[in-house]
Amino acid sequence: MVEEVSSDRYGCITAQAYVSNAEAYKVWLQGELLHRGLAFIYPLTGNETRLDDMRAAETVARRSRTGIWGEDAYADISADKVSGRYGRFAFVSGVVLDAKRVKGMVYIHFGEDWRENLTIAIATRDLRAFRDAHIDPLNLKGKTIRARGWIKHDIGPMITVTNPAQIEILETH
Repeated sequence: MVEEVSSDRYGCITAQAYVSNAEAYKVWLQGELLHRGLAFIYPLTGNETRLDDMRAAETVARRSRTGIWGEDAYADISADKVSGRYGRFAFVSGVVLDAKRVKGMVYIHFGEDWRENLTIAIATRDLRAFRDAHIDPLNLKGKTIRARGWIKHDIGPMITVTNPAQIEILETH
């Protein structure tokens, strides 16, 4: 059965799927896949139904190295080691060196050398969603964060973040 059907900003239909198990209990499929380490979250909007539940299930699997989380391909990449990993989806973490607003973008830097260290780019049109999530991208200096997304080559390695669900604040230094 499918519940909680909606559309994302691209017009794609999103839904939460459930099945009944042998004991006639309703089982949430996305949660099961995440809990067993058979999937990861790639939030397109940051407003996905049950996003907090999905994050919790993914976190449990990640910490216990269950399923894909036991494989090196899904391990966090240090923000200073992403150069040359273009064209792949990755989980990248590091301590934010600074964040600056330049014209229509916010750039979050992890190192002095932008050709080698990751930069996260956020369009200013997307900042409202960050404010609504109580995250100020310009106030992340000194915090350890994890970003998820596609690494592309711009001036150097870059992940374009379109919503706050792509960033996790891990700790503050």
